[in-house]
Amino acid sequence: MTSRRYGSAGISNAQSFIIFGVGAPYGGGSGKSTEIITEQGVSAGPEMPEAVQMQAIAGVNATTSLLTGGDTKVPLAVSSAKTWFFNHVSQKFQAGPSLITGRNKHAAGTIQDHVTMEVIVAVVGGTSKIGGILSWEIDSTELLFNGDNLN
Repeated sequence: MTSRRYGSAGISNAQSFIIFGVGAPYGGGSGKSTEIITEQGVSAGPEMPEAVQMQAIAGVNATTSLLTGGDTKVPLAVSSAKTWFFNHVSQKFQAGPSLITGRNKHAAGTIQDHVTMEVIVAVVGGTSKIGGILSWEIDSTELLFNGDNLN
């Protein structure tokens, strides 16, 4: 890595590993940087649409991942309900479905329906924060089906 990071999310895709998120804490600069690590070395990736930390990421298919939630810092830390699809080929972000509950420090992963073979993103647990001070644990799970969510 070219900079220290805190609360980042990372995922392996094809022959690379990409790290999304800010440096420690909230890093210098914009806090929206990404880095791509390959056998050839480390390079800067595309800038994220917004600075977040403590988000989660899950692979949706061979070319797309979904970043979920995280803490923003505008003006105080707030848990985000936003999600972003990231296309590893075009290296572009596209807004995804909103989570029902803004969350950070959560887990995200994929499961597959054995009948329909549909890939479902599960967003699990974490904490939620309002105004940088008030924080509580979340005991819910959200399932994202084709861009729609259920809990």
